[in-house]
This record gives sequence, C-alpha cells and structure tokens, in this order.
Amino acid sequence: MLRPPKLREVKAMTISLGFNCRDGIVLCADRQLSKGEVKFYEHKIASIDAGDWSLSFAYADSRELMGFVWDRMKKHNPPKDANFDLFKYLLEETTKEAHHAFPAATLELFCAVSIDNKRSTGIELLKATNEGVREVDGWDCLGIGDSSLIRYLAETLGPVDTVNRALAVGTYMVTEAKKHIQYCGGETDATVIRVRESPEHKSNEEILEIEKGFKKSTEEINKTFWAARNIND
Repeated sequence: MLRPPKLREVKAMTISLGFNCRDGIVLCADRQLSKGEVKFYEHKIASIDAGDWSLSFAYADSRELMGFVWDRMKKHNPPKDANFDLFKYLLEETTKEAHHAFPAATLELFCAVSIDNKRSTGIELLKATNEGVREVDGWDCLGIGDSSLIRYLAETLGPVDTVNRALAVGTYMVTEAKKHIQYCGGETDATVIRVRESPEHKSNEEILEIEKGFKKSTEEINKTFWAARNIND
C-alpha cells in the first residue's frame, strides 16, 4: 500500500478538492464541521442547475459565508445565455459583498461552471478566496491548513486528467485527510460536472465502491513494483 509519512496532527476545519479534467470537473469534500469541541455534519457541495448552465459549489471553513454566496448568486438570476465572463464577474462581486459582510471570516470556495447555450459551451473551475477569483488549471485544494499530506499524495499518485481518475484520487485524498488531519471527518461527498449534463452527486454507495477500487489498484501496483524490484535484485 502507498503509505504517507508520519505527520504531526494539524488543526484545520475541512477539506475540499477541485479537479479540472479534460472530460469534466470533480469536486470532493468531507462533511464534518466543528465549532469548538462540537462536531456536526453537512454536505459541503451543492449545485444550481438552470438547464442551459449549472453552478456547483464546494466550500471550506465558513458555512455562513457559503450560505451568503449561495443566496446572492441565486438572486443574480443569470440569463439562459450567460457566458463564462459573466459568471466570473458575478462571483467576484459576490465575494466582495461576502467579505464586507463577514470581514473576519476566511472565504474559500470552488465554483464549477458548466454552460451549454448559443453563446458558450464548456466547463470552467473557479476558486474564490478573500484575495479574489481565479481559474483553476489542473487541481487545487481548500481548507486543510498544513497541506503536507496532500502535497505528498499528489506527488505520489501522479497526474489526474480524467473524471474517473479524479474521483479515485479525490476520494482517496479525503479519506487520508480524515485519518491524519484534525477536524476532517464524516462521510465523503463527490460531484461530477460535465458539459450538457446536470451535476452528478455521487451516492455514499458509489463513493465506497470507488474507494474500494482505488485501494485494490494501489495494492496491485505495489505488488508489481516489489516483484519487479526483487527480480532486479
């Protein structure tokens, strides 16, 4: 099995991952939230599906901020022929409002945009923080504070360029974070965003099957590696 190095326990509120792949976008997150010693659980990924476009959000740290952004984006009521520039502008304006309303809070969220209308067709992954909004090329993470575990896993697991690979790697990263990072916990959420399709929120059963399949594949890779090494030795 691939095993991360022994890590010191670090304090962080949550973990959310966003993967921008050639055939779609994948968002993954844990469900645990903490206030002091009190723990509770909720979905940190949610979508707005308007038919010609959809927005899928994954957040870290502040559920109040996410609720504020969610409400504001829905109230903007983008038209059916909205393009990527409009969504980025609306998210930028909304995050400015959120920072003004919650100046002491840390804003961290992903927004996956899928459009299929007369003006635009495609997908885009945006990351919004207190510093602004930017596009994500490849993958990125939110909320974990000390990201040494995630950096290690990213280097070990290699490139992630398809939705299926992102689902496997993303759920595995969340699982490992729940083992090693304080305040990460609960079940795992994963959502797939593709062009011309509604956002697909994976069920608990589907995620468990993905985790089992990835665990089996890593075990087989390690067996092959050690067998080859023994032959060479």
